[in-house]
Amino acid sequence: MRAFVQHGLPAMRFVLSVLIGALWVAPLYANEPTPAAPLTERQMDEITVVAGYQPGPGLWRVSKGEHEMWVLATISPLPKRMQWAADEVKTVIMESEEVIAQPSVKFEFDRGVFGMMMLVPSAMGARKNPDKETLQDQLPPALYQRWLVQKKKFMGRDRSVEKYRPIFAANELFDAVMDDLDLSYKAVVWPVVEKSAKKLKRTITEPVVTLKIDDTKGKLKAFKETELDDVACLESTISLLETELDVLKARANAWATGDVDTLKTMTLNERASSCTNAFLNSSLMKNSPLANVQQQVAATWLKSATTALEKNQSTLAILSLSQVLDSRNYLSALKAQGYAIEAPGESLAEPDSETEREPETADASAP
Repeated sequence: MRAFVQHGLPAMRFVLSVLIGALWVAPLYANEPTPAAPLTERQMDEITVVAGYQPGPGLWRVSKGEHEMWVLATISPLPKRMQWAADEVKTVIMESEEVIAQPSVKFEFDRGVFGMMMLVPSAMGARKNPDKETLQDQLPPALYQRWLVQKKKFMGRDRSVEKYRPIFAANELFDAVMDDLDLSYKAVVWPVVEKSAKKLKRTITEPVVTLKIDDTKGKLKAFKETELDDVACLESTISLLETELDVLKARANAWATGDVDTLKTMTLNERASSCTNAFLNSSLMKNSPLANVQQQVAATWLKSATTALEKNQSTLAILSLSQVLDSRNYLSALKAQGYAIEAPGESLAEPDSETEREPETADASAP
């Protein structure tokens, strides 16, 4: 869960990335309800990533009576050279009693910092295929040729990645693309929001799910020996690079310039779900605390949000775009509890009067 996993030293970060596999890769794109119209070849050639001060999108409003919560939806990656002009959000913070951060996962290990550092060599080895096969051995010939084209384009002559599992090769390849697109995973929203909230001495609530990882060494060993059905992850990543890079740039631009209508309609391939499923469906996930982490995160956020809505006149919350627009999004869960939802630029959406049953737990996938 890129940017949503709390951790410390780089050594611990790398060990953690191996332990939770594809869950470390943030779900970049939600299965949004209406696909975007395909970009023409001319439109794609003209797309330049924006820079400088940009307003960002408007806010969703959740309300019941005199209580309201404003929601800023974020995406990642964003334009590398933009600065977010957060005037609207700063005004909301000034008028609010509380700010709710994007939900996150915190890991507690059975080893101290030194012990975690000692596991780094083992963690690095876990990226490789357990049977010493190369990507050429694992991938269908046609897919391997597509891989070579993209690897040469974005990674040069790097041979080490040929020994990686497909899911890790996919992540290395995708990360290498970001500089070429002038995009970045660097946090843009939260540093500004947190600084403003602290300056105004507003309550900051961080919905956190804490997971205890026991027998870290043993789990690393088990991961190294576990086969993953992750070829689809690499294939979907390659497909995205072949056909949708300009959509990725256009989506980042839409967030930066505040074009919410475009954000609502832009969808990309299901890279995130295929990569996440490779890990979630593995034997390693049986009886794992990570098995239902998405549901835990959603329930934790929903509790924080309803508590704030009940006690505050105004609250600001940060969520990912998928947590706002996905088919099982967090705001739908609030609407089912009787809250009205208003999207930026839209008229008030009243709650369904017949919806009095307990809402389904929202999915916690994040872009």
